[in-house]
Amino acid sequence: MKVRHLFLLLLLTIVARLNSQQPQTTMTEWEELIEQLAEEESNDLNALIEDLTEWQAHPLNINTASRDVLQRLLFSETLADQILSYIERNGELKTLHELLLIKDMDTQTIDRIRPFVCVRPVERGRKKLFAHGRHETVARLDIPFYRRNGYNTVYTGTPIYQSLRYRFHTDRLETGVTAEKDAGEPWGALHNRTGYDSYAFYAVIKDTGILQTLAIGDYRINWGHGLVISQDFLMGKGTSLSASRHKPNTIRKHASTDEYNYLSGVAAAVAWKHITLTAFYSNRRLDAISTPEKITSIQKTGLHRTQTEAERRKTARLQAAGVNASLTWRRQLTIGVSGLYYFFDRPYVPSLREYARYNLQGNYFHNIGTDYRYRLHRLELSGESAWGKYGFATLHTLSFQPSDDYRLQCTYRSYSHDYWAWFARSFSEGGYVQNENGWYFAAECSPIRHWKFFASADFFRFPWLKYQIDRPSKGTEITIKATYAPHRRWNMWLRFRMEQKEKNYTESKQKSVRSIRHQNARYRLTVQATRSVTLRTTLDYTQVHIAGVTPYHGFQAGQAIAYASDAFPVQIQLQSGYFRTDNYDTRVYTFERGLLYTYNSLSHYGNGLRSWAYARWNYSDKVTLTMKFGHTLYFDRDAIGSSTDKIEGRTKQDLQLQARWKF
Repeated sequence: MKVRHLFLLLLLTIVARLNSQQPQTTMTEWEELIEQLAEEESNDLNALIEDLTEWQAHPLNINTASRDVLQRLLFSETLADQILSYIERNGELKTLHELLLIKDMDTQTIDRIRPFVCVRPVERGRKKLFAHGRHETVARLDIPFYRRNGYNTVYTGTPIYQSLRYRFHTDRLETGVTAEKDAGEPWGALHNRTGYDSYAFYAVIKDTGILQTLAIGDYRINWGHGLVISQDFLMGKGTSLSASRHKPNTIRKHASTDEYNYLSGVAAAVAWKHITLTAFYSNRRLDAISTPEKITSIQKTGLHRTQTEAERRKTARLQAAGVNASLTWRRQLTIGVSGLYYFFDRPYVPSLREYARYNLQGNYFHNIGTDYRYRLHRLELSGESAWGKYGFATLHTLSFQPSDDYRLQCTYRSYSHDYWAWFARSFSEGGYVQNENGWYFAAECSPIRHWKFFASADFFRFPWLKYQIDRPSKGTEITIKATYAPHRRWNMWLRFRMEQKEKNYTESKQKSVRSIRHQNARYRLTVQATRSVTLRTTLDYTQVHIAGVTPYHGFQAGQAIAYASDAFPVQIQLQSGYFRTDNYDTRVYTFERGLLYTYNSLSHYGNGLRSWAYARWNYSDKVTLTMKFGHTLYFDRDAIGSSTDKIEGRTKQDLQLQARWKF
């Protein structure tokens, strides 16, 4: 035993020494992961960004973190369970690098979570609800240096965006309010007499005896694989199998500025031994186009800039209630059952085209589902099946890790064309759980030192018509990625993605369904030039080929530089990129670092240049000031956008300012 402890001490000393020599950087693996998730256009990353921002300001103590919090941080149920088991067997962690003694943990994962975690002794005894309370206020202001046509005609407010967040939290209580006014909306006038256009209130109590979580106000729910309800982000078809696609059952506060994707009311989770029971009730208003007799359309943008948009504000009511019961046995087996019932205050009767004939309509709806997860050594099987008022949906995933350097996964999903589930979001093309069948295969391996390879293939079929596809169709998506990281100071990767689908095409007024192949290649090189300076180069190429038509092309080249130092409390990041595409279909995407609690994923088409500068100044332990300036220049047009969003001229500049005060 003494030899083991001596070896452990020596190992941790060496690792700590290596860690002290690790370069500082603002370009983390989290940015890479968020960028990857943002490429899924259906993804809402607000919850993830909120978690990372809060954990960076108040690092998470691994010794006291719950299983679902660890899984949200690590994106891995297996690692979360292994950490909890290690602490149960060996007691509290003494240093972060003690995690290296856990089987599936590696230095790359530790480096990724380092800014967001800490290791502190556990304070014995139950803490009071309001003990060690901390306050935080964040104010944001966006100032555009351009004017859209809508401000000359229909927009009723100023072009300045404003938001304000207040949060009070302890280890067991979290409460706050988020207020926002979008650009073009009035402030304290017309339909916004109370000041801001939207407010989100929440209060969450955690770990009070058998009461695991109690949420009052605005919150989000996630159960199973999302076939019944999911208001969290989706892992989608990413390029890493280390990240779990199964989310823990959670009740989470809604503190973002999203005005659509949340519930409002009360939710509670009670845990006793191996059983957890969760229930919620929500009663909230939605923006809608409606009459006293029916609702014809639900509006999801949250914008109330014009008189017409203001008249649609909160004109429909949606009530929902649900119950979930789950059983966990020795962290190997989890079984859950979910039931959900929801209804509008009047019939929902959308104007349905032929492709949407089987979409949800009516008034009263329900969903019932059962989910499971079973892990045996390196083999894991998980899935969910659900029934609605009409239709059926099922999803099953088999994962196998024959060794630390190899991972395999197979996912099967079958969502009937008439499955009705208003709150469902899960693994699919676009995140929608309806009208899709498919098989997804993926493999990840590191057969050669410093190299990591990922490959996936998704074969999907749409049994009924889809938007812009006037017949049942099918498609294939293939992704290959190779990463080379020979040194801590530099790495590079190359990713190729090909998707072939069918889509409507009109030529000489004759419409037909044709095959369309979309190919994209991205190369990225990241170099740690000095301890404080990081350089990142990105190249993108896109090709779209419609059967019988000359292919279209798109290209983008970007360069970024970031500075961060422990000796100077300022982080700076600069980036500029040139893009040239033949049309909108060959558009290119860029991910930009955002202010606290935000992210930016932009698409560009045409011929132009996008540049931005970011600076964060930690004035003190309590005050942080952040600024971002963006500039877009087009070479192929004299106006940007159209209709009310049209901007005269070929340039677009904007300034974002933010201040955070902790007290």
